[in-house]
Amino acid sequence: MEPQFYPGSEGALPSHDGAENSPHESETIAGGRRRACVQIGAKAEGETVVIGGWCCSDSPDRAKCRWFSVKLDRKNAPWVFESGEPYPAIASLELLGTLASIVAFPPR
Repeated sequence: MEPQFYPGSEGALPSHDGAENSPHESETIAGGRRRACVQIGAKAEGETVVIGGWCCSDSPDRAKCRWFSVKLDRKNAPWVFESGEPYPAIASLELLGTLASIVAFPPR
């Protein structure tokens, strides 16, 4: 299954099972602090497995940001289900989401 990319859509992104969003890129803001430019998430509940992310540096309004969402299943990602339930692979799914966000929103 090919990932779906949505420029400026208002779709819901997957939850990430309580983990903090994982930025792969950041920018300096006032006071020298860093602000995440890309947020990613992964969801793994039963047969529902989704990775997604958005480029939050596009706009303060998340509805105007570019985003992507990819649903994984036993056919296109069998490794997720090797241990039965997919939730033990959540760290790998977060990493896959980070890689997908780098492809979708290359660092400038």
